[in-house]
Amino acid sequence: GKERVGYVTKGFTATVLTLMLTGLHFAYKTAQIDETRFNDEINAFSRATDAIPETIAKTEAFYEKWQEEFAAAPKFTAIGYGPTVGTCKEFETKFSETVRVPSQGLDLEAFMHGPYLEVNPQHRIFFLETKSEVTERLVLLRDYEAKYTPFTYTVKFGTIENERTLGIPADLDEFQAPFLMILPFQILAHHIAELKGNKLTERIYTDFGMAMK
Repeated sequence: GKERVGYVTKGFTATVLTLMLTGLHFAYKTAQIDETRFNDEINAFSRATDAIPETIAKTEAFYEKWQEEFAAAPKFTAIGYGPTVGTCKEFETKFSETVRVPSQGLDLEAFMHGPYLEVNPQHRIFFLETKSEVTERLVLLRDYEAKYTPFTYTVKFGTIENERTLGIPADLDEFQAPFLMILPFQILAHHIAELKGNKLTERIYTDFGMAMK
């Protein structure tokens, strides 16, 4: 359906899925993948779509548990690798425009080449974990940063190891992950914004478009 607010969520997710399916169909039509691989990919997206209601419910519970920490956050950072770097950048956009505190989404390696030096005990950091050759590197970084800030959180697929991890009930590989992994951040952005008193239905900077013409 048509989104009637200025903060696109369904549109973003639909665009990501459309591009993924376009690439999948192109790969099949040009014989870069066979029918079995094509059907496996389609079925994975179908199962992920079915998991959206439970993902929303788990995110709501995660927010309820940590909302006091989120409310007091002076800054948010999301760290990912591979395809989820795009998810981190959308996190950056969504949190900046709704929560309205400094927010950044960074590639794992980029974070380790400078930005890690700004971490302090008040820093809130989300780690986006997918199955990859560099997963261990993300885990090592998360464990290291947990020594300097107690406010670290993980978003991953499958089962969770601790209460600071949000487990998405789907089985997507690192290339499929951006379709569903953005959903928790869209929900959290809305709730944290409301918690901070930001009225998202009230437009601000209404003269911005005219000023930039």
